[in-house]
Amino acid sequence: MGGEYSFNDFTTLLSSNGAIHQTSCINTPIQNGITERKHCHLVGIASSFLLFTNVPSVFWGEAIVTTTHVVNRIPTTHNYGLSHFEYLYGHALDNFALCVFGCTCFVLKPHVECTKLSTKSTSCVFLGYGLGKKGYRCFDLVSQKLYVYVLLYF
Repeated sequence: MGGEYSFNDFTTLLSSNGAIHQTSCINTPIQNGITERKHCHLVGIASSFLLFTNVPSVFWGEAIVTTTHVVNRIPTTHNYGLSHFEYLYGHALDNFALCVFGCTCFVLKPHVECTKLSTKSTSCVFLGYGLGKKGYRCFDLVSQKLYVYVLLYF
């Protein structure tokens, strides 16, 4: 384990901003107390998401990303009642709505996948929020594909 923070790009970024990069000793997770607690927190919530909704553990990565997305948008007392996002960027999110992980949703198919007589929507499982896109990550049970859809109906 380890080595996540020792990439050249990361160390270059730190040094260009005047930060001194210090790493912990091998096999001493105690030295990374805050990081380890946050990791346990995220894994615990993601496990709950998977178990509560009966989503297969194959989607554990989606559960972790969704958990991080949700945790970063919930106000905390550590940030004076602001979410991590608000504290970092200085403004609240517009149109912020949480969706239930693992719920059934109906998404509008792209026009290129539809014909005049075919269905215009498909049943999917909600797995999270688009990374870098204003969309929702949904798993189509029929085609067995993961899509990022813009429109979502529950």
